[in-house]
Amino acid sequence: MYIVLPTLLGVEALVSAEIQRLGFSRTNIEVRDGQVFLKVADDWAAVSRSVAELNVNIACGERVEVEILRAEVTTFDQLFETVTNYPWENIIVPGSAFTVAGGYSRKSKLFGIPACQSIIKKAVISRVLRANNLPKETILKEDLQIQDLRLQFSFMEDEFSLRFDTTGDGLHKRGYRIKANMAPLKETLAASLLALTHFKPFGDELLWDPFCGSGTILIEAARQAAGMAPGMRRNFSGERLRFFAKADFDRARADAESKVDLTPPDTPFFYGTDIDPQAIRIARANAERAGVADFIKFAAADAQTQSISDLQEKFELPYVTAVTNPPYGERLLDAAAAHRLSEAIGRVFFTGTGLRPHTKLYLITADENTEQAIGFFADKQRKLYNGMIPCRYYQFFRKTSRPYAPPTSRAGRKYSDQFNKINKNNRGNK
Repeated sequence: MYIVLPTLLGVEALVSAEIQRLGFSRTNIEVRDGQVFLKVADDWAAVSRSVAELNVNIACGERVEVEILRAEVTTFDQLFETVTNYPWENIIVPGSAFTVAGGYSRKSKLFGIPACQSIIKKAVISRVLRANNLPKETILKEDLQIQDLRLQFSFMEDEFSLRFDTTGDGLHKRGYRIKANMAPLKETLAASLLALTHFKPFGDELLWDPFCGSGTILIEAARQAAGMAPGMRRNFSGERLRFFAKADFDRARADAESKVDLTPPDTPFFYGTDIDPQAIRIARANAERAGVADFIKFAAADAQTQSISDLQEKFELPYVTAVTNPPYGERLLDAAAAHRLSEAIGRVFFTGTGLRPHTKLYLITADENTEQAIGFFADKQRKLYNGMIPCRYYQFFRKTSRPYAPPTSRAGRKYSDQFNKINKNNRGNK
């Protein structure tokens, strides 16, 4: 049996690392595009404990699902037979509700999603009726109070996978962000950006978000610093499934609560600024709900007028690391303005030779000309998706940076042109 964690594209390795930190073996983990598979024993009690622990503790994954079927399927008859052969009576009792919520097909002979949904539903009902010695014409009543099982399926190169959800609302729903500014960053993506910086709290480093919006990046960082598990204060659909133990979820939450230390630092080392005072009010309210308001200082300020040396002096910390999601696309609408903003970021963080002393910059943006505007090549960059918008996570951390020069090779021009085209087609959809 497999537990499956769907992820944002580009962060699969981060989720795999999180799973390993929880004590699961690397040899049982398989990474695919947008998914991480964890092999577990065919033991519902053990699966229940693992599902609870993952839901409560995973910061970068999107949800936790349990795969119950995997087989090569190329015809509708095969699909019906494969699903019917599964012992559904072990997890579905007459009267409990279940839904074939959706699916997708890639490079497979079966690609009609509505038809597949219908066949899977009929196959499950057929098995449940037969197992309970009920006539074929029996209409099963569905009561959400008994159980609500949501099934998902996929076809990938004719490999059929059927799984059910244990999360409910996505894992990015931590419970603290009731209000948000325009085009907010998902909590799971914010956690992924932070994981790629290797920032260490309670040291000699200030973490600054100059375009903090509703404060998601800094709140995620502060909750990590306080030892707060991402899902410790919310509920999950898995604890309402009859074959899982709610006590496992309660135990996972209690264990997470025991590790929390909300003693605030003497001097805050998380700092958020935004030019919009309303965004700052929202960010403060979100931080209060998250329980980490004492860890973060917020201020209405224009990022373009900030000084790294002033921040170092103000917070009495020698190092400044910025992690940010500057405005673009729907939040700005004007590509030229986005480019000018990137130029301003370059002036704040760079001198003629590279990064200012004791400074690092990490920014995610759909502006395809960010390096050109800043004037230096990023030391690393990673392709990520913010919603449906393809973005780049530019990482500047070396003391001496390489000055930007337009791509000269044919391959470099082709790659740049393709990326530019993707972003132009998606601009405004953030």
